[in-house]
Amino acid sequence: MKGKRFVLCATLSAALLASYVHPGFAESAEAKKETAPDFILKSFDKGEIRLGDLKGKVVVVWFMASW
Repeated sequence: MKGKRFVLCATLSAALLASYVHPGFAESAEAKKETAPDFILKSFDKGEIRLGDLKGKVVVVWFMASW
């Protein structure tokens, strides 16, 4: 388990570092001002979360796989 946690932390750290090293990466997203398409996710309590309801808030979507 410690090995998986280390790999995850290292990967996230590398991605964060890459975004700071390459300044055009963040600027290009800001310049485009693109919005994500509206979608609906099912929540753990059998409800639904709609992206459009969160407009103006910071949203982090984390997709995981179990292979």
